[in-house]
Amino acid sequence: MNSTLPRPSLLAAALFDTASQLRAAGRAGSPPRPLRGKNLALLTPWPDDATAQALACAAQALGAQVVIVRLGSLPPVETPAFAETLALLGRLYDGVLTDGVPPAIVRELGDCVDRPLLDGALQSAIALACDEADVDLLLQALLVQSMA
Repeated sequence: MNSTLPRPSLLAAALFDTASQLRAAGRAGSPPRPLRGKNLALLTPWPDDATAQALACAAQALGAQVVIVRLGSLPPVETPAFAETLALLGRLYDGVLTDGVPPAIVRELGDCVDRPLLDGALQSAIALACDEADVDLLLQALLVQSMA
């Protein structure tokens, strides 16, 4: 079967390679800032949640500016203004991160936004990490690969 999508093992290898590059640069005393100049929106129902804060900190450590958008501050889902607001996020920001957002809204966001969209990044980093110390590094690698 021919496929244009990389195999999951290739994606994981690229992710771990990015994490290794980030670690090496940090150890060399020059923390990389590959997201410098990027403006990201973090859409979440819980702005003070530890996961949302971890995402924001990881992106900021890579040089991005992060604006936290509380899901409850958007117009009601059933109104046309909701989709218009999602599309506006795509025009205002270079990428959108989501945390704790219902899957139906993430799908609608993906339909409305022509920018990179990353959902569930911290959970993915936790699942891939061999130990707790690697979670932040893998989270940063996911952000670099998704948003750079």
